[in-house]
Amino acid sequence: MVEEDRAAGVRCRLDAVTAGRDLVLVEGGVIGPADDPDHCPPGFVWLQALEGGRGRQVRFLYAARDGGGGTA
Repeated sequence: MVEEDRAAGVRCRLDAVTAGRDLVLVEGGVIGPADDPDHCPPGFVWLQALEGGRGRQVRFLYAARDGGGGTA
């Protein structure tokens, strides 16, 4: 979350963290400010691939507002 989003009142909700030997998956929701509920996508998944115990690649996937799924 960037500072501008925090200043606007956006908050994140951590729903789940799943970790394995080669992978970390973080799932959560985004709570928009009351006066601008569509400020951010409603949910996210952050996927981190590990190699030798260190982060090799990170992918950020965001839920579509219409419920159709997708990435941004």
